[in-house]
Amino acid sequence: MRRRSRWTGIAPLLSAVGACALLEDGHGGPAERSLGRETTRQRWARLGFERWTEVDGLRIHFVEAGTGEPVFLLHGMGDCAIGWRGQLETLAEAGFRAIAWDMAGAGLSDKPLDRDVSIPAMRALLDAFRERLGVKRAILVGSSYGGAIALLQASIRPETVRALVLIDPACYADPEVTDHARLFQARWFTDLVYPLIPAGWLARYGLRQCVGSVDALPEGLLEEYEAEARRPGVREFFVRLEQQVVPADPRAFEAGHREIRAPTLILWGRNDRLLPLRHGERLAREIPGAELVVLEAGHISHLERLEETNRFLLRFFRNL
Repeated sequence: MRRRSRWTGIAPLLSAVGACALLEDGHGGPAERSLGRETTRQRWARLGFERWTEVDGLRIHFVEAGTGEPVFLLHGMGDCAIGWRGQLETLAEAGFRAIAWDMAGAGLSDKPLDRDVSIPAMRALLDAFRERLGVKRAILVGSSYGGAIALLQASIRPETVRALVLIDPACYADPEVTDHARLFQARWFTDLVYPLIPAGWLARYGLRQCVGSVDALPEGLLEEYEAEARRPGVREFFVRLEQQVVPADPRAFEAGHREIRAPTLILWGRNDRLLPLRHGERLAREIPGAELVVLEAGHISHLERLEETNRFLLRFFRNL
């Protein structure tokens, strides 16, 4: 198979770096109001879903809806809580306590540039967040980078994970999908080139790389991501994530997948440009009893194939 050039690898995974930003108050500043309709965050604020908490010295923003068995919705790198706009209320209506955080560095949460932001560090932050909310055991639904966090949590703290749903998770450190990270080690790129790329363009381009067609996205979502992309700190934190995204010991991280015993559903987009379907097929073989469902979608089927994704989620949950 012909190997992609570094630029081919980096372009998709610049992804939706600007895709998670609101003005500082998070309740509809000028950029958000200019959309001319109620945004996802405005709707959540009106419905009383917004929450804040402090975890390990960081102010973390999240949304919570419903009561019942807790389900943590973990977004990917460059995304934020609004990526779960199609699942949060559906799960709440189905009798679950749905919780979607803005991971540190995303959305309205703090964006520290002076601390460890590796996958293990983010897993530890998730675990502390779970404890802060008083949740002993939860279903984890993770997309992309959020899927990597969920995988690590399930292997390290299995007693805290009721079940896993993994949507195109980052699970294997193949050079084909990690070479792009080298570019973020180069000062000429991070200090000179990257800051010149308009945030709105990054959001638009990133979403187009993540889906087969932007026409399949929920109405208004592209505009919301463009508006959120301008939040201060998102761009700088994304660089930090890229610099630490490859596990220090990829073999140990990958070996952990085989130790997972939680019921697992894997959803993978056949047309994923970022992470190949063969990763999903391998992961399904390595996690005992895992079910793999291939959808006609790209990298973020929960946005592109919203209703279909929700049907698979609810069927899986009801059979636990």
